[in-house]
Amino acid sequence: MSTTHTGADDGRRRIPRPGRRAAAAAAPRNAPRPRRRNRSGHEEELRQARSALLARCRRAGRRAARRGVFDAWVLEGEGLPSWLAALAAERDELRHRLDSEAAVERSAAVRSAAQAQAEADAAEAALRHSGEARAERSDHLDITRAQLDRLAEQAARRRQLRDTVAHWVERRPGGAAQAAPDADPLPEPAARPAADPARWEGASATGISRRGTLALLCCLTLVELPIYWTSFQRVHGTGDPSANLLTATFTVAVGIVMVSVPHVLGRLLRTLPATGAPRLLALPALVLLGAWVHACWVLGGLRASLLAEDRALLTNPDQARYLDPGMADAGSVLDQIGMGEQTMSLMFTALLLLSGGVAFLLGLAVAHPYLAAYRATSRERERLMAAERESTLAARRAGQRAAAHPAEAQAYDDALKAAQSEVDERYEAAAHAYLDGVAAAARDPAVTEAAMRLSGQWPLLPRSTGT
Repeated sequence: MSTTHTGADDGRRRIPRPGRRAAAAAAPRNAPRPRRRNRSGHEEELRQARSALLARCRRAGRRAARRGVFDAWVLEGEGLPSWLAALAAERDELRHRLDSEAAVERSAAVRSAAQAQAEADAAEAALRHSGEARAERSDHLDITRAQLDRLAEQAARRRQLRDTVAHWVERRPGGAAQAAPDADPLPEPAARPAADPARWEGASATGISRRGTLALLCCLTLVELPIYWTSFQRVHGTGDPSANLLTATFTVAVGIVMVSVPHVLGRLLRTLPATGAPRLLALPALVLLGAWVHACWVLGGLRASLLAEDRALLTNPDQARYLDPGMADAGSVLDQIGMGEQTMSLMFTALLLLSGGVAFLLGLAVAHPYLAAYRATSRERERLMAAERESTLAARRAGQRAAAHPAEAQAYDDALKAAQSEVDERYEAAAHAYLDGVAAAARDPAVTEAAMRLSGQWPLLPRSTGT
């Protein structure tokens, strides 16, 4: 018997272990994974892998029986045959791989759920912030609307006072109503029901946009630059590059200042009705406006005096004797055009005042502070409403992803259990197929009977101690 047993041991060493082909056929990629594989294709792969494993085990069993690897004593012994032990080890390795992949997927799902929950919390915080800011902007709009209604009531009272004065002037003796003696007296106006309080009519578009205002200011500056250029040329000289650079610098700087000062003053005076406006700057602004008017008068007089000194025809003294006496003794430019120095000074001063006055009116033409605040607050509220809608959608999507985590975790657990059960059944069937091959190809009836008796056990392979 020892010889038979020794032969069985040698046969076990000669039996090829289930190779990587079987392991690949039963790899964890066949395990069910929710929402990642086509169910029909996955089941087909499982059937093919099961059929391939069973066929290989049957062939191995018949080959072992023909070689006489087993005898009845070996099959009826305490331990499992080497092939069945190898199948059990391969099954345990495959289950371990399934556990590892499931752990990785479960960890990824946990991280995804945590990230979704964090996104949901951040979106809810942004939603609360947007809601609070929108409510605050709505309160500001109500306050600004009340201020605009108050301005409308004041305008209505002024119109009513003007109409009352006009009617009184028409009705007094010698007025327009008494001018025609034959005319019938004007009927007394019928009593009208009390009108509703005057209300603001709504936002209106401004006359000139910001770009248009800037373009017009640039044009006004270009109008004044020639006056300053010719004036500063006399001061700094001509022909020298440094003198030309200094003249250009002073010309551009003075032109910008002479146009921007009245414009800034106009905007400053326009913002005085606003709450918290720097009202103390009103008097310095008027003083600065007076200084600007004086600068216009000085620059206009300077330009006129320079024209009074300029000669219409400059000749070389050596060549003056060859010219006509009338041409050689030509007067100034003002004498040639027949204008006095004072008239020319007033013209240049008026030109500077006109360009600066237009810039001042552009500053005053901006929207009323209440109306500008209403428009800005309305745009801000619309932006916050859009942000609130986006935060609501983001919070809803993130909350749905976070809420779906328990169901996904349960689906992963169910898929893992199903995959492990399928692996156990597959390798259990493979072990029985191996014994069936041994029983079918054995020449010894005792071996056939022992193989059939061993195949009647269930489970044939020891249960795995893993998950």
